[in-house]
Amino acid sequence: MTDKINVSVIFATYNRSDVIEDVLKKWREVDKNTRYSYEIICSDDASSDNTVEIIEKFTDLPITILRNEHGGASRARNAALKIAKGEIVIFTGDDIFPDLDFVNHHYENYLKFGDKICTLGRIEWHSDVKMNHLMYHITNIGCEQFGFAGLIPYGITDFRHFYTSNISVSKKQLDKLDKHFDLTFDRYGFEDIELGYRLHKNGVRIYYDPDLLAYHHHVYADVDKFCNRQMSAGDQMVVFASIHKEIKKNPIMGIELFEKCLLDSVDCYKDKESVRGKEILKHFESKKERTRELEELIVKNDKKEYRAECSALYRMIFQFYMYYGWALRLTKDKDVDESVVAEAIYCFMYPGFNQLFRPINGEVTEENSTRYEHRCFKVVIEDNLEHVKELRLDPLNVKCKVTDFKANVWNEKGANKQLKIKLTNGVNKSLDFTNIDDSQMYLTGLSNKNKYKVKIEMNVFPQFDISEKTESLIAEELAFDRDYVKNIYQNPKLNICIVGDDRELIQTKVGALNQMFNLIYNNNDVIVTDEICEYEFRSNYVYEMKDTSVSYEDLLMVIRKIYEDNISGMRLSNGDVIYMNILSDDEKKKLNVYNITNKEIKNV
Repeated sequence: MTDKINVSVIFATYNRSDVIEDVLKKWREVDKNTRYSYEIICSDDASSDNTVEIIEKFTDLPITILRNEHGGASRARNAALKIAKGEIVIFTGDDIFPDLDFVNHHYENYLKFGDKICTLGRIEWHSDVKMNHLMYHITNIGCEQFGFAGLIPYGITDFRHFYTSNISVSKKQLDKLDKHFDLTFDRYGFEDIELGYRLHKNGVRIYYDPDLLAYHHHVYADVDKFCNRQMSAGDQMVVFASIHKEIKKNPIMGIELFEKCLLDSVDCYKDKESVRGKEILKHFESKKERTRELEELIVKNDKKEYRAECSALYRMIFQFYMYYGWALRLTKDKDVDESVVAEAIYCFMYPGFNQLFRPINGEVTEENSTRYEHRCFKVVIEDNLEHVKELRLDPLNVKCKVTDFKANVWNEKGANKQLKIKLTNGVNKSLDFTNIDDSQMYLTGLSNKNKYKVKIEMNVFPQFDISEKTESLIAEELAFDRDYVKNIYQNPKLNICIVGDDRELIQTKVGALNQMFNLIYNNNDVIVTDEICEYEFRSNYVYEMKDTSVSYEDLLMVIRKIYEDNISGMRLSNGDVIYMNILSDDEKKKLNVYNITNKEIKNV
């Protein structure tokens, strides 16, 4: 008899009497199928219904119930982590129905990969839940709920996907952290990702195993409910960035770009309110109402056209409301009306471009122009000029208004002068291009004998029709060949990096193998490289080539075996070895051996 426990299953619960009994009945089935010692810690967040009483009935399961003061899921999980005894912790939910091998699969991945690897399993909607298009969209198209549709099966993903509905992590690695879940967060949205980020900084990576299934019993019956979720996530993004200031520079998160564009736009806005911003907010309310109509139409007569329009609207609505929650939190100490914030967000979401032309011999062509992305009202263009007498500036590629315009140049000696507006096609020759599709300004004051540095500053406010933009987004979605009823599940993607001493020969083999695999699979699901692409999380296997004389036939056989049977790797009788790049050294030693001569695989 031993007190050692392999697995601690933790979930926080709050007022889930509607589903918790069925969840625990499913755990009874899992219990009968589980080969390892485990415990379930149900950490109750001061439920006011009979959730705890229901849990107490399941005395046949290894359950520990914690009764906490009301403080949110993170506080409840932390209480559970204090008493957890398992080598690994599986975080799941009180509305998550686990597959029969749930505990086995998580623990065996830990045994295979070691304590530096978390395992993320896949989450599908429960079959008892009547799935509307909103629920289909957020998991299969927009991926606002879970990003499984975009992940590489059996590959490494990043900390943004630390989903505490179906993920396991070494208790040893959790206890190395300065704290478990950070209680700084005051709303739902980022506490799990923040924990994943701190684990990531300690060298822990997330392995996505789509065969490790769980089913989510949750209903989003109306667009407003998910908009509130998005606003909460955006709001907590500000908290996350305040805890980890370096995260603002992380290109995956895109924090620095949005916050700079938003604050620059707000700072240069002179009016107290934005008429256009109010129009934008009203437009989104009307489009939310349209999604409700479409959901009813889909129930009555399920047409691709209805689903495409609905998804196009959901995508823009949910993106807007995530930014909206983020922006309102970021500007809460500023005297800024929500309408101004709304207009600034819309400008960021749908960027246009400014264009600077350098007329040569009086001719204006695309070749002698430069485009600059326009994501905020405040525009600064800096460039070098040579052999030009005048400039043509297109303030924006859509209808717009321009204010506070300044254009300065400096010659090679450092002398400064301000350029003059020679001509515009704005209303009454002003900088109002509200009715102009191709706004143009000509600037003069240059000598074609000199070289200059130019700096143009202006505020540019897009004036394009919001409804027209929405219709174009719907048209784009309609044109996309998408199956709106099939759950998206990607084929495994195998990116094998071949390493060895003879680089030149390896490069030749890489080129030939890629041609062959393209003919076999015709979808780039198997890619061979000679460089590990860590940043893209794609090189999930390494082939150590000791014997460069191995035939293409044998190489194809080995790689196809890895891909089609989804195995961790194998050793070749000639000394070569191919393996998943997250395997520990001990696991590499246990790989089966493929005999090249008789084409047989021998168990170690």
